[in-house]
Amino acid sequence: MAILISPISRICHAWTDPSEQRTRALQASTEKFRYLFQNALESIGIFDQEHCVDLNKAGLELFGFSSLAQAQGLHALDFVAPESMAIVREKIARQDAEPYEAIGRKRDGSQFPMLVKGQNALIDGKPTRITSAIDLTEIKRSEEALRQANQELARIAHTDPLTGAFNRRYLDEAATSLVALAKREGRDIAIAMMDIDDFKPINDHFGHDVGDRVIAALVDLIRQQIRQSDLIVRFGGEEFVLMLPNTGLEEAEQVAEKIRQQVATSQAAAPVQFTLSIGLTLVSSLDQTISDSIARADKALYQAKRAGKNRVCRAPTPEPLSRAAPSRFGRHE
Repeated sequence: MAILISPISRICHAWTDPSEQRTRALQASTEKFRYLFQNALESIGIFDQEHCVDLNKAGLELFGFSSLAQAQGLHALDFVAPESMAIVREKIARQDAEPYEAIGRKRDGSQFPMLVKGQNALIDGKPTRITSAIDLTEIKRSEEALRQANQELARIAHTDPLTGAFNRRYLDEAATSLVALAKREGRDIAIAMMDIDDFKPINDHFGHDVGDRVIAALVDLIRQQIRQSDLIVRFGGEEFVLMLPNTGLEEAEQVAEKIRQQVATSQAAAPVQFTLSIGLTLVSSLDQTISDSIARADKALYQAKRAGKNRVCRAPTPEPLSRAAPSRFGRHE
């Protein structure tokens, strides 16, 4: 006997309670959210008011928790170092969603840099703050390594590899700003041109290795007599330029004479005894570039050479930067 199914029976069979559909959809959506939440690569925490309600796997690992129970109930400030508490409080109070950097604190008290972003939301009708955190440790290490590498490249570009003194390239760059500042403030800058006496015979007789050691020893001796703000530049071969900011000609001559005497009387600084001739001048307001000042000091240097070497000679300076009182500022850092 055939069984007849009426159209109404088929409709009733296909019909499902709408509330049941919504329940199933909500359940599927919740499961999807939980999966994404738990498997996110960055730390995500859910805070009810200011206390932790949930923390995903990445968050537990980042902050050093072995279970969710250890994190639940902790205040948001328990996740950061003391120096970052103020900014966290401010972000929560303002409901700020902009990312910011802070110092994170693990369960064992160790600290690490992190990038934090918080977003306020309503979950189950309750005000909630969802906070993500990314560990910046490796990024900071890379940034520091890059910074140090750039510093080293700058040092190499600006210094003489044998002596560690600055090179002519750095002199050109530094002199522009130093002279501009000195002109504005009416302060003198002294220039000393130095040359090792009879350096070629030293090289020819003892060899270039000894010559290099003599040059390095000279720079060491000069550094003992100058300030950190003074610039020592290897100008070429055995020639050096000393730039002395805030220094009048009388003071510069005193410094130069101390250097000359130190070199002439030092026994252990170099493998052979040597002497030094020095020419002095001041930067003039008429000088177009630092090369004009150096050329004037160079003439004084050759005057010292012609006068018998191992001495200091001065070149007159037309219109020094502080004509009224050349040394009223004195030599200071």
